[in-house]
Amino acid sequence: MREWDRMQNCYILNSSNFSDVYTKNVKLRYRYQNIFSADSVSEINGGYNAIASELLIDRKLSIHSNAEDLDFVIHFGEAANKTLDYACAYSLSSPLSIFINIERSNLCDVKVIKRICDISKRLELFGTELVVEVTERDFCSKCTKVLEGLTYLKSKEVVLAKDDFDYLTLDFKSINTELALFYEYVKIDVPLNFKEKVIFDDFVEAHYKTKKIIVEKIETKEQLKMLDLIKLWGVQGFLFCKGETISKI
Repeated sequence: MREWDRMQNCYILNSSNFSDVYTKNVKLRYRYQNIFSADSVSEINGGYNAIASELLIDRKLSIHSNAEDLDFVIHFGEAANKTLDYACAYSLSSPLSIFINIERSNLCDVKVIKRICDISKRLELFGTELVVEVTERDFCSKCTKVLEGLTYLKSKEVVLAKDDFDYLTLDFKSINTELALFYEYVKIDVPLNFKEKVIFDDFVEAHYKTKKIIVEKIETKEQLKMLDLIKLWGVQGFLFCKGETISKI
């Protein structure tokens, strides 16, 4: 596809006027949810070990005129920059790895990319690992600018995570090339039934030696007992941590 044609189809360029992002009545509020070492939760006894925190926009607390306006701000760079601000502030009170979410539509924003690289190096000096978690929402398809953004971050040794990887529909035996090339961490949802569990086990078996696998949305002890924790890096969900609101900075 020619560059002009690609620009004509660009999600960002075809969205509402970019300047509108600064006039939307949206005030973002954040919370964190801890990620726990899979090694420490074989028994739920309250002694499990938090190894990372994920910063999340709290949709319940964010003040906005409507959900569409909130989504608009999240998809553009404003939310990414605010998340990076919170990562800097939160790192002062936490030695853990910090996961932040960015949209695929942010990966062509050179200002956001630059800030990620700078803040990653800054937090490293304090012994904190910044992990950039690319969300599953895909408005950009196979745009080369997205791949260029991922390639640049990788070249600067920024640690990347793939959020909500769809192991249920993907042919995991021929794993997604992007996942193989760029991501150190992969986050997948806990299986909800026997059929999903079979596919889940196959995926974990195929990739636990090369990827740090985090299982999300664990809400019950029964779900936890289904998992082969030895092959997982981390677990996350309301069973362990419902999340805590972060004070406004």
